[in-house]
Amino acid sequence: MNADGRWTVEVDRSVCVGNRMCVATAPEVFALVDGKARPRTERVAAGAELVDAYESCPVSAIVLRGETGEQIDPEA
Repeated sequence: MNADGRWTVEVDRSVCVGNRMCVATAPEVFALVDGKARPRTERVAAGAELVDAYESCPVSAIVLRGETGEQIDPEA
């Protein structure tokens, strides 16, 4: 995982089940709006809390993108 730089955070709200794991893990990045997760801001510093939130999503609704827009899988 390249933890340098900033990532774009997206949540596919059509997939999100609102279990709040991302909010509990990275509250500065995610908020629950109308029962589903939403990023508080689009660009965030890459880091362990964000990766933990990504990994904790039971339905893989969180999408992370690098500086050039490529999708990142920090588990890879």
